[in-house]
Amino acid sequence: MPPTARLILLGDHHQLASVDAGCVLADLCRAARFDNPHLSPQARHDLQAYAGLNVGDDLGASQSPGLQDCGVQLLTSRRFTADSGVGAVARSILAGNGPAGRQLLQSAQHADVAWLPIGPDGTPTRALAELILDGYGPMVRRLLKGSEGDERSFHRALLTQLDEFRLLCAHRRGRLGVSGLVELAEGLLRRAIRGFRPRGLTYLGRPILITSNDYSVGRYNGDVGMIVEREGRPVAVFPSGATDVEYLSTARLPAHETVYAMTIHKSQGSEFRHAAVVLPSRSSPILTRELVYTGVTRAKSRLTVAGSPTVWDEANQRRVARASGLAERLRSTD
Repeated sequence: MPPTARLILLGDHHQLASVDAGCVLADLCRAARFDNPHLSPQARHDLQAYAGLNVGDDLGASQSPGLQDCGVQLLTSRRFTADSGVGAVARSILAGNGPAGRQLLQSAQHADVAWLPIGPDGTPTRALAELILDGYGPMVRRLLKGSEGDERSFHRALLTQLDEFRLLCAHRRGRLGVSGLVELAEGLLRRAIRGFRPRGLTYLGRPILITSNDYSVGRYNGDVGMIVEREGRPVAVFPSGATDVEYLSTARLPAHETVYAMTIHKSQGSEFRHAAVVLPSRSSPILTRELVYTGVTRAKSRLTVAGSPTVWDEANQRRVARASGLAERLRSTD
């Protein structure tokens, strides 16, 4: 970038950092002291002169311009309301108060959040099975019933319904990881819905997540689609724009996987009407406050957490620690 360029970063510094080294956004926010907002006299003057904003005593004061003048916190969530259960649980996580968040989930105080207990051996419970069937069953039944009108609109409606619910996991493997829950979901749906046959890689109704970029076919890591039937053959369908769809031969699909469940890390940037965060039966270093917060905030209208109280509480106390030194270097140049 040229020295005269402006760099604008937009994101949530409380969420998971990148897979690679560093945590640039979090370090910038830490250097700007977002936990104790304050402005220089010059910034206060500019806000009054150009935006008509008089911050008064709402913010602390600093002696000279610096990084603290460059950050803006967006405090109103457009995904869920401030008085929702999802919002209340998210705030308890940021405060490091795992027990308070768990009590919100376990109580009947908020109708939009719920807690499902998981046994110490990690065996999926009947309640978890019912959750999966309630989440994906209507979509599968609609698919098998078939279109009564425009095919493209029907397939777009199925894709929209697919993104209504998602199982979010901390781990890829294990009974309560992505692989275990995908296998569980396929088995439950097969037994519960006559005519649904989840076998092979191109079965009708298979939800898929693209895991690598392929510019030649216009499909990229993170794209979500579904295997449907068109002209008697299985094809993959993906959303296109706000209302349309695109079709792709299954033979040309890039690397992909079944996506009844996905890792919380891969869910970043997505949102679901109902997000079900499934924690493993035992604690692990990967279970951190940032991971739990990211999973919880994928929910728009409804949140379910399945796990043990001990694992939840320990995860809320564990923070991601990365020593990049960026915040300290930026402060030294103020």
